[in-house]
Amino acid sequence: MQKSSLSGYILATLLAGVFFMIGNADAVWSTSVDLAHHYALIFRIGESWHLVPDDPTLWEMNVYPRSGHIMAALVGSVFGSPFLGMHLVTLASLVLLWASCLALLYAAPGRTGPLAALALATLVVFTEGGLIHGAEIAPNYFFSQLIAQALGFMAIVIALWIERHWHRGYVYAFLLAAIWVMTDVHLLPTLELLGVFAGVLLLDLLRSPAGRERIGAIIVALALLMAGIATVVLHPSFSAMRSISENNGGLNLGIFGEIWSIAVLCLVVLVSCIPMLRSWWRASESHALYKYLALYGAAVAGLCLLQMVLRFFNLGSDYAVKKYVFGLVSFLFLIAALWVGNAAGAALASRTRATRLLGSAPLRVAIFGLALFFTVSSAGRTEPQADTSDIVAAERQLTSLRDSVLSPAPTGKYNLVADIAGMPVVVNYMFSLAVARTPREVAGHDFLAGTTLGPWERYGVIVSSRGHSRYAGADRCASMASGPLVVLDATCLSKVQREAALCKGSFDFSTKGRIDPGMLAGFSGAEQEFRWTEGTQVSFTCTADEPRSLAKLALAPFLTPAHKRQRVSIAVNDAAPIVAELSSASVSVVELPLPQVAPGQEMRFTIDLPDAVSPQSLGMSADGRRLGVAVRSLSFE
Repeated sequence: MQKSSLSGYILATLLAGVFFMIGNADAVWSTSVDLAHHYALIFRIGESWHLVPDDPTLWEMNVYPRSGHIMAALVGSVFGSPFLGMHLVTLASLVLLWASCLALLYAAPGRTGPLAALALATLVVFTEGGLIHGAEIAPNYFFSQLIAQALGFMAIVIALWIERHWHRGYVYAFLLAAIWVMTDVHLLPTLELLGVFAGVLLLDLLRSPAGRERIGAIIVALALLMAGIATVVLHPSFSAMRSISENNGGLNLGIFGEIWSIAVLCLVVLVSCIPMLRSWWRASESHALYKYLALYGAAVAGLCLLQMVLRFFNLGSDYAVKKYVFGLVSFLFLIAALWVGNAAGAALASRTRATRLLGSAPLRVAIFGLALFFTVSSAGRTEPQADTSDIVAAERQLTSLRDSVLSPAPTGKYNLVADIAGMPVVVNYMFSLAVARTPREVAGHDFLAGTTLGPWERYGVIVSSRGHSRYAGADRCASMASGPLVVLDATCLSKVQREAALCKGSFDFSTKGRIDPGMLAGFSGAEQEFRWTEGTQVSFTCTADEPRSLAKLALAPFLTPAHKRQRVSIAVNDAAPIVAELSSASVSVVELPLPQVAPGQEMRFTIDLPDAVSPQSLGMSADGRRLGVAVRSLSFE
């Protein structure tokens, strides 16, 4: 990258970043539990800028590296929303990461840079980002890892610039400082940069003159390497992150879902580094980019293989190994772009006009900005899972209610946030941890391990959106209200829930019915007129209050020209099942004689659907649910 055009590249980065952030400011791509846990730490930091030791709402986040979270809390304080602060820092990190990668490509000799940038953007757009950097936050939400990865690439770019313009010793000092800063953000990218630092020291040793001068260089290199290792290992976050790495979380990586396939990927990356190192060795300073890029690839692949060895000795997990895939795939994208850029540059070398155009500073800057925008817009992207504006609005409403009218929960009880209108389950969990200060153990059980709340004795109040509680008649339990939110008394809700679970009257399975999710098993979410069964067996459970003789189940089968029947078998407790074959899409009412059940005992309706099939398997849509029947109502006589 030409020094005289540095301001132009900075401006191009800012413009591309602003357009990208404006276009994605309202898009939340992940609703994983990681989103909730990182948010809880950011929210807690922003409250008083001081954390209480062993906060029960944070668990492992009590010892998590927190520089990235402090940054998000600072941005959040400016905009009056910790969640918006977290989201904006995430978007800015993504821009910084890929701007740094493009800056590396522009450091290639000749006219390769712009052509490689165009190749990278094209590759990313047509592969929809794949598993490159950016996929850390969708569907998982590796907030700190993304920030540290961006800082790591930026550190490599700066180290390359220093090597070209200043003394080599400044490179060592800068990389040590960068490692020290990144250690308090996330361990994995820090270790990668430490690997790059070790590689720089080793290659400089190999190029140093023989004799006493080399002996001195070895001593200095070892001292510097030990200083880098000590910077990482002695930092409090090292032991914390190493312990966290032993937890085996969920991470879907498609073709790299198996450890053996990741090992093959590592070997491909290591082999790809060899020609780049040879190119640098021959051309030295003019090809310094290849040295740094090869060292980065070797560091990521080497650390990933080392993590596999540690996993073999039960000192890690599949999860810790899989986290390296983003860096490995991104590296292959970068060298593929460089190869295309080199080939295209060689093909255009004989064309004077094209060569002159590629040397034009305005055109190079314009290509940089456009390539950055398209790359960052496609990197690891999935469909938005929620709207930032809706979450921020709910956050502000909840915070206002907490600060104005909501009292702390009595000793031994906990307040909870549940059923906020339009919010995914994880967002309710997130607000419970951060705003209501619900301990992780309680909130995790209620939101992540089941579909129903309880036991009721441990709650003080439950904050919900007016008219959106999962319990029919819950608004009768409102002890206070603030705007669209109501504070529901848990003792009252317990009574309402018991009444709503009685086998009497009629249960509406649409969104209007608000059936307690704990009464359902195997059903999909409620829709405007009904609720689909999902799978080959579902059940509905209620509590008998008095003798009933008959129940009527209104349902309609899922039928298509390619799927013309649905067999249904419905049993109530241990009674003989009622069997029917439905071949008409119209609503059918199945009459079910009821067995004698003592008051207070459960009555379970089990529906078997051997012909349930997904629209996806029939080529109708991307819906992968195995649909059987759309249940509309269940009434008792």
